[in-house]
Order: sequence, then C-alpha cells, then structure tokens
Amino acid sequence: MISFNIFKSFKKPTTIKTLGVKNYQIYASLNRLSPGVDNIHLDVHISSQVHNALKKTAFLLMVKHSGA
Repeated sequence: MISFNIFKSFKKPTTIKTLGVKNYQIYASLNRLSPGVDNIHLDVHISSQVHNALKKTAFLLMVKHSGA
C-alpha cells in the first residue's frame, strides 16, 4: 500500500492570512443563457503548490487502484 501525505509538500501550515485571498465582487449575468443550458464556467487560479500536491495525489491514486 502506498502512503502519501500531501501536506508534507507544504513547508508550513497555511493560514487564511497567508493564502493571499483577495475579496472582490464579480458580475455574472445569466441573461445570455439559453433554456436548457445548465453549466456556468468561471476561471479560478490554483497555486502551483496546490497543483503539484494534487498532481502527485492523483498519480498515487491511479497507481493504487490500477493494481500495479
């Protein structure tokens, strides 16, 4: 069994203040949606640290469940 703690890749625990999250307002008009359209696409930024941790975790889950 492969064991991987994604939090080991972080240098120190993250707090809300150190995330650098900025408060802002967005305007998302639904007027242009056609009847039957049920998805809304919003772009978000994922930090490279989170991206790398998720990439490693996804790889290890694929290995685990593939029976390799």
